[in-house]
Amino acid sequence: MKTYALPLAIDYVAHWGVVEAVRELLQNAIDSDSPFECQFAEGSMRITSRGVKLEPKTLLLGVSTKCADSSKIGSFGEGYKLALLVLARQGKDVAIFNGDSFWRPRLAYSEDFECVQLFIDTEESFENPGLTFDIAGLTDAEIASIKESCLLLSPFNGEVIEGTAGSILVDLPSRLYVNSLFVCNTGLKHSYNFKPEYLKLERDRQTVADFDLKWQTSDLWSKAKKDKELATMVNSGRGDVTFITSTSILNDNVKNLCYKDFMLRNPGAIIARDQRHKSSLEAQGYSNVVIACSDSEFDAVSTSPLQQARGLIIVAKPNQVLKTYFEKNKQYMRKHAIVATKHLIKASESWS
Repeated sequence: MKTYALPLAIDYVAHWGVVEAVRELLQNAIDSDSPFECQFAEGSMRITSRGVKLEPKTLLLGVSTKCADSSKIGSFGEGYKLALLVLARQGKDVAIFNGDSFWRPRLAYSEDFECVQLFIDTEESFENPGLTFDIAGLTDAEIASIKESCLLLSPFNGEVIEGTAGSILVDLPSRLYVNSLFVCNTGLKHSYNFKPEYLKLERDRQTVADFDLKWQTSDLWSKAKKDKELATMVNSGRGDVTFITSTSILNDNVKNLCYKDFMLRNPGAIIARDQRHKSSLEAQGYSNVVIACSDSEFDAVSTSPLQQARGLIIVAKPNQVLKTYFEKNKQYMRKHAIVATKHLIKASESWS
């Protein structure tokens, strides 16, 4: 028997539980591009990947077979090691049938580090046709949560709109999946399942950059051919379509639907992008000026054929548009981009 000691603090990723740990193992199975299956029995589950074997060097932090592959979620070389640590910390019994060897993780006191750490005991075994993780000691609630965390284990039965970057789960609110694995709740109106190459996760795999998420959801909706639903979200200021007018050119039907809804709520009103724009329009003699709920609503309503048919072309000055853009996006910009944008705003003061 050979034992490997992994230098991981016992409380590393302290916010992870059983579901997060199993998610990592499922992620590796999905990313392996080999046939895999997941089975549940009384208080246990088995994840098997055919034709896969873990080499001992993969126990080293930073060693990953996926770091150069944008279609895979993981790239930091930590996933399954952290999963084994968390499962051991949670008191779950894990057995790994790895090709012609058998691995067993355990927590024990380390004389070298004078603390408890993770050890992996390995020994020769009968030839296994792949890689199998057996996890025992699961509660019914944990099994239910594991199934809920993966669309492959608990398929969504509502309306699904497929797109190049992923899919919109129309009837499910506020959940984000990447490669069919749950990431986090988002606060958006709908749920989404993205391909890994289109939406990169943060290192903890439980968060994603807000800008990246809303850019991708906006792009999905711009190609969904759901004009009525899209117009309703634009007029409601939904985060799902924050950047809809940046990712695409809205068709005239969507613009007119937005215009009609705006006028229904604000009879006879003129739309303004923001308070500065409202003040500018009022200074020009316009009354009944209403500020749009979002940049997307302003862009849609102000450029709709119905709006233009009124003989009103409501245009914000370039300087005003740049200021609005900067205030809403400076948190996502690097230092040099912030400085350059400020210079551009200054230079645009005389533009018309």
